[in-house]
Amino acid sequence: MSASYRMSCVKSKNTGPEMAMRRLLRHARLKFRGHIRDLPGTPDFLLTDYDIVIEVDGEFWHGRDFARWRKSLAPGWERKISENVRRDRRNRRGLTQLGYEVVSLWGRDVLRNPSGCITEILAAVRRVKGG
Repeated sequence: MSASYRMSCVKSKNTGPEMAMRRLLRHARLKFRGHIRDLPGTPDFLLTDYDIVIEVDGEFWHGRDFARWRKSLAPGWERKISENVRRDRRNRRGLTQLGYEVVSLWGRDVLRNPSGCITEILAAVRRVKGG
């Protein structure tokens, strides 16, 4: 079984961290929609009352600490992750230009530090509300 095949089996929607985020948002009584196809990058969540987008990114695919481990990858994978990081920046820029506040979280942080993540989201809600 090739590495490419194994990686193609990795879920891109409704991952464990995304499901944990859904529970956090519901518990905080925040209204949201998931996987918004008509916005740049198809964000994971949109807080509908506040124009806040929440991205829950996987560490490998989205290059957490990429500078530290990029050289350990085969050239094709290094190129793929680099392109993902650039695309993520471009999508975030597009979302902010459309007037959305963007909260980017790492999947591992959602699972290991949910209270810190919801605190960050509620801080964005306060900023958007103006107080």
